Amino acid sequence: MLHVKKGDKVIVLSGDDKGKTGKVLQIFPKEGRAIVEGINMVYRHKKPRSAQEAGGIVKTEAPIYLSKLQVVCPECGAPARMGFAMVGDEKSRVCKKCGKAIDIKEKKEKEKKASKSKKAAKAEAESVDAAQTAEAKETAKAAKTAKKTAQKKEQNTQDAEA
Repeated sequence: MLHVKKGDKVIVLSGDDKGKTGKVLQIFPKEGRAIVEGINMVYRHKKPRSAQEAGGIVKTEAPIYLSKLQVVCPECGAPARMGFAMVGDEKSRVCKKCGKAIDIKEKKEKEKKASKSKKAAKAEAESVDAAQTAEAKETAKAAKTAKKTAQKKEQNTQDAEA
């Protein structure tokens, strides 16, 4: 098990990008490398392959050795070494500074449920707004229709009197 996982916030310990932080985008465990957002940027000279595709110099992230990265603990917010411990039946990473488990499946599931409930509440609020808007439109339409029929009746009575 590696000390770094996809989605972790990491800090670079050495090299040109020393001290910079970024999110891990991809891990290559066999090579012991990772691609980190905004770290180890390289230039690629790209040749246009078709008339629509533009050529030029493209800046992309290159893999960086895992030994140059340290995970920033989401609990204490400091760069910390990772230890491993058994939490229940699962092997989990533990922050050596604060001692809290970093990736527990229950914790992630709670976050997912919370985000789903927020999305559901937002969707419900939008549907209520849409229903209120539709109701207001129907009311306005009914009022217009009533006004038109009242005007027609007035004209009919005026025509009959004349």
